[in-house]
Amino acid sequence: DVKSLVQSVKTTFDTNSIQLLFNNVGISAVTNTVLSGDINSLKKVMDINVWSMIYGTRAFLPLLLKNPKTKQCYIINTGSIASIETGFGMYSITKHAVIAFSETIREELK
Repeated sequence: DVKSLVQSVKTTFDTNSIQLLFNNVGISAVTNTVLSGDINSLKKVMDINVWSMIYGTRAFLPLLLKNPKTKQCYIINTGSIASIETGFGMYSITKHAVIAFSETIREELK
């Protein structure tokens, strides 16, 4: 539960702001074949590799934007070589999404 994680960070570090969020998520399906692979397995890869990054960023964003010292925050989203190449099936699709998400939030946070 992401909300519990945010609360744990606030309590453990006695803070209402953070400067850095590091999203490092990645699993691969048993078969990455998009057209013939098990749809539930492919969905799980999308849920973990993409949606968990989105949920985490949205949950921690209020803490990131409250940084009183520098008024700056940093979000690092880890991709992989699959972020810029194909050949890894569903994993490639989700890692391409990491780049798209990163570029989108950069624009939205300007």
